[in-house]
Amino acid sequence: MLFTCDLDETLIYGARFLQDENCLTKTKVRLIETKDGREISYMTEEAISRLKALSKKILFVPVTTRTIEQYKRITLFQKEIFPRYAIVSNGGTLLIGGKVDETWEALVKEKVRKNCLSYEEVLLKFKEIYSADWVVSQRRADDLFYYFIVRQDCLPKEKLDSFMDWLKENHWNAYLQRRKLYFIPSVINKGEAVEYLCDHISPDFITAAGDSLMDLPMLQKADYSITPLQGELGRLYQDEDKESKIKITSDTGILAAEEILKYIEDLNIALEKNWHQVAEETV
Repeated sequence: MLFTCDLDETLIYGARFLQDENCLTKTKVRLIETKDGREISYMTEEAISRLKALSKKILFVPVTTRTIEQYKRITLFQKEIFPRYAIVSNGGTLLIGGKVDETWEALVKEKVRKNCLSYEEVLLKFKEIYSADWVVSQRRADDLFYYFIVRQDCLPKEKLDSFMDWLKENHWNAYLQRRKLYFIPSVINKGEAVEYLCDHISPDFITAAGDSLMDLPMLQKADYSITPLQGELGRLYQDEDKESKIKITSDTGILAAEEILKYIEDLNIALEKNWHQVAEETV
C-alpha cells in the first residue's frame, strides 16, 4: 500500500498549534525542525512512533509544497525515518534516495513550456498590482513556482481576485494560505507527481492525507483519503450534503496527525485481511 502524505498542518505542525489545551494536557511533542536557531515544526511522540511502525509495513511518501532545502530541514526524515521517495515543490520534484529524478524534472519543464504561460509573463502581469505596501518578499521556488510573503490586512482584494482569474485562464493556479501567496503552473501539482510515481511502482492501493486545496489533486488520485478537521479541506467537506470520499478527522491540530496515522494503520490491516481472504477463496 502507498501512503502519500502532506506535511505542514497534516503531519507536522508549527508552534501555534501547541497552544491547544488538549495538546498541552494529553501528549508529549518533539521538535523536528529548526531554522537559524528558531524552532519551526513539531510532531507528537505518539505520531512519530506510529509513523515509524507504519513505514516498515507500507510505502510512506512525504508530499509537500516545500522546496528541496525546506524539506531537508526536517530532521526526522534525515535521522530516523528515511523515505525512499519524497515529492516536493508541490509535485514539481521527485526525490529518490534524496536525489532529484531527472526524468520527472524534464517532463515537468516540458509540460510547463507547452501548456502554461511563461514565468516571465506571469511576473510582468503581476507587477501591475504589485506594491511593497502588501508584498513583503518574493521567491521563485526551485525554479518551478512563485511564492510571496504578504501582509494580509493590506491585500488589494478586488485586484488580486481579478489577477487570480487571469492566472487560471492562462493555466496557472493561485493559492493564498495566510501570509503566503502562491502562483503555480497548473501542470505542477501533487496529483500528477503521485500518478507518475504510481506508474513506476504499481501499488495495490493508494491512500493519501492532506489539509489544503493544494492537496486535493493528490487526494483525488487515492483510493482512500483523509483530511484534518481544522484544515481548508476539512472546513470545505464538513457540509454533510457534499458527497465526498474524503474522511475528516475528529481531532484537530497536532493531534489530528495521530488520528490520520491510526486510520492508515487500520486501513492497511483491513485491506491485507481482505486480500488474504480473496486469495484463499481463489485457490
